[in-house]
Amino acid sequence: MPRLLALVLGLMALRWGLLAFDRTDLFVDEAQYWLWAQVPDLGYYSKPPLIAWVIGVVTAVFGDGIMAIRLPGAFLHGVTALILAATAARRFGAQAAWATGAVYVLAPFVAVGSLMMSTDTVMLPLLAAALYCHMRLMESRAWPWALACGLALGAAALGKYAALYGLAAFLLANVFPASRIGWRASLVMVLATLAALAPNLWWNAANHFATISHTGDNIGWVKGKDEGGGLAKVAEFLVSQFVVFGPVSMGAMLVSRRAPRDLLLFAALPLVLVTGQAFMGKAYANWALAAFVPGSLLAGMVLADRTLWRRLGMGLGLAFALALPVLTLVPDWAPFGRPLLERYLGRADLSRQIIGLAQGLPVVADNRDILADLFYTGRGAVTAYAAPQPAPRNFYEQKHSLPQGLAEVLYIGDLPPGCQAQSSLALKGQGVWAARPLVAHRIKPACLFP
Repeated sequence: MPRLLALVLGLMALRWGLLAFDRTDLFVDEAQYWLWAQVPDLGYYSKPPLIAWVIGVVTAVFGDGIMAIRLPGAFLHGVTALILAATAARRFGAQAAWATGAVYVLAPFVAVGSLMMSTDTVMLPLLAAALYCHMRLMESRAWPWALACGLALGAAALGKYAALYGLAAFLLANVFPASRIGWRASLVMVLATLAALAPNLWWNAANHFATISHTGDNIGWVKGKDEGGGLAKVAEFLVSQFVVFGPVSMGAMLVSRRAPRDLLLFAALPLVLVTGQAFMGKAYANWALAAFVPGSLLAGMVLADRTLWRRLGMGLGLAFALALPVLTLVPDWAPFGRPLLERYLGRADLSRQIIGLAQGLPVVADNRDILADLFYTGRGAVTAYAAPQPAPRNFYEQKHSLPQGLAEVLYIGDLPPGCQAQSSLALKGQGVWAARPLVAHRIKPACLFP
């Protein structure tokens, strides 16, 4: 484990060091999580609350800068790698522990998640802890391990509901004698999971099941939406998994057919279900990241005694792990005509333009991306509202909708029918906004209400 600890700490130091010079803006989701952290709650419109709690604690100590908001990423992924290595050491031996930890900490999705805060980042260490507890539960069938496993799963689900794939996999693994934990331990595990998740379930019940409903909206076919899936989307999703986990690691995971059944089941369940979702509609590459918690053990077990492939996988992973944080220092580099990190550029610049035009007026927008950065970059300098809607479609429309009674506002976007602008001015967007024309209008806001 000393060489793995050296690798983890070295990468953490590199990622933290370069984070201090990162020139990218907060992504829309990161800015939203920061805003959630300003008002701690048991749940939020589109996600459970753990990421807001983490950001709230860190920014309370280090301030509200972009570096502070992103600071937990490298640490949490490093902890995940060490937990997985400890699990692999107990199940497969020291060489597999080294390979497992290296597979995880050098995975491309970990490189991204160490620089940009996401709900996956706060979920994964707890999911890895649940996997370790389940291993100890299979060994002993002792109820304290069932309790610990369930609490870890519930806490992971407070980060992202995808952690519940783990609960389903652990229960289904009872069909295999080697991974059977018995009905009493299963019941304790389920009840502990629900107990940990109960505050968020209570919040959902008190808020019209907002988070759960939003999750259903994302899965388009649940509400009868045609999201244009099919075999092409399946192929796109499957290829993306080789990219996010790394081609060598993904290949090693897929050939690990003689591995323990509980790990195979846990890895397969998210991948199969999200592949099915891709066929039915949209499926983003990160929707199955829970698979790579057991997947890292499977890949590590295979690569432990395959030195050439292990070194190749580590070399590719290390190259990406070094290149990505360096790229954030020159995010406007555009070898193919458009900046490689375009989606992380231009957000703060647009907010500063809007703040300069507002001159004390409240700002109203109907675009979630614009609102997210306005609340962050414009904190203390501007009051922002979401344009009123018949039913809220996002957090800003739910909690920061335009109130009645204002005399005049600066409206960003296309004027709805019936609204007359007193003056209009085009905004000059950069980065993500470079090809999207935006106009600021001074209007009487009464016309925005149905």
